[in-house]
Amino acid sequence: MRFAEFALTEAHVAHGFSPPSLASSLPASAGGHINPTGMHPVRGCSVCTYWSKAMSNCYYDRTGVLIFNGVPVLTPVVRALFGPFQLKAGAIGEVTDDKTANEIEIRECSVDTDVSWQAVALSIATYSTELGVELPDDATDWEIRAWLKVLAEKYNVVDGRTQKLLLADRGFDDGDADLETLLDLAMEFNDGHNLLAVKYEAAWNGDSDRLYGLGGAGAFYSPRVSLVLSSTDVRKAGQTIDAALWANDVQSAAGAVNGLIDIVLAGIKDEGTRRKIWEQMITMRG
Repeated sequence: MRFAEFALTEAHVAHGFSPPSLASSLPASAGGHINPTGMHPVRGCSVCTYWSKAMSNCYYDRTGVLIFNGVPVLTPVVRALFGPFQLKAGAIGEVTDDKTANEIEIRECSVDTDVSWQAVALSIATYSTELGVELPDDATDWEIRAWLKVLAEKYNVVDGRTQKLLLADRGFDDGDADLETLLDLAMEFNDGHNLLAVKYEAAWNGDSDRLYGLGGAGAFYSPRVSLVLSSTDVRKAGQTIDAALWANDVQSAAGAVNGLIDIVLAGIKDEGTRRKIWEQMITMRG
């Protein structure tokens, strides 16, 4: 996502930049003055300083791969669901320093990609003939719920992720599509693909000097594992552990370490398997 930067000052207002629709969001000291034109902040203006920090450009980007069981079989379902993530179909079988022959690259760039659910819906529409589905007359191509319904009917999906989305009260389709959900859908709409998992690394940053205004995360999704760890998790855990050790509080330090372990264990989807792994860890640690 990218958010426009606003530059604010009495001098700016003197040039006529004061839209009332945004005035209410300013701090009281701003007097309702705002500049939506992208002008640079005026040095020494406290209001400019406030808004250049609060509303600077913010970015979220990620790159990763789809993992397949052998040479990737890019069926219409895979192309349709992951198309908005700039699926690099031309890289099939190619081995690089960062990718093996059973992986296909995906990417999301805040500047030039649209990974919204509407974009996924339009991608499905593009492949609808190959998928062998069509919408009823009262539906439009950008309605993801309509596409999920006809795909569920085609692949006889009566429960799982698809039905949860269709029954959701809130409009998930107003936001961006997440890769874990897309993977689940691909598994339910299996048209002969050999997709196994998704992994990626992401980064967020802004062009202001806001503390912790940049960071990153890594994720791995499969039918068995759903694991995400962020740089924020590591920073906070390290600080908590160190504070406990500084106070010679071994119990609290152990609790913080256990918290990290809990994050990883929670990523194992099957409860019975998760319990067995925990028991095995206890045995291994003696």
